[in-house]
Amino acid sequence: MDEMSLRVLDNIKLLFDVICLHFVGLVLNKKWVEAVLFAQKYIAHFGNHPVYGQKVKDFMSLLAYKDPLESPMSGLVGEDFRQQVLESLNLAILAHLNLPQLSAMEVLIRQTTVVRDILMQLVRPLIIILLHMFTIFSLCNSSFELILFS
Repeated sequence: MDEMSLRVLDNIKLLFDVICLHFVGLVLNKKWVEAVLFAQKYIAHFGNHPVYGQKVKDFMSLLAYKDPLESPMSGLVGEDFRQQVLESLNLAILAHLNLPQLSAMEVLIRQTTVVRDILMQLVRPLIIILLHMFTIFSLCNSSFELILFS
């Protein structure tokens, strides 16, 4: 691993999650021998850790299922876990490089969305009032035409 990788993965939770994500990839691709060897080399030493011990057992239990996606531990192999790990990794890399967590475009989109929502909250009552006024005017105008042409 290069220096940046070591600094980014200095966070033990992120390191554990990235290791487990790789393990999950091996299991899903049914590379059983590689998965076991990888687990022995990189995951086993987390087994006695007070926070990660149970998680190690949960990940290792994936090896017992023919289809881990259909197992009780399917949450460990699902897209949500993968997305969460990759998002954490991306934020760690951005922090390491002293870059903002959001791009200028993301900030602009969020700000535009907030402004649009606020404007809609302000304009909606005016639209309702105008519709009521139009309805009343239309009714009055229809009544006036009826009287005029009767």
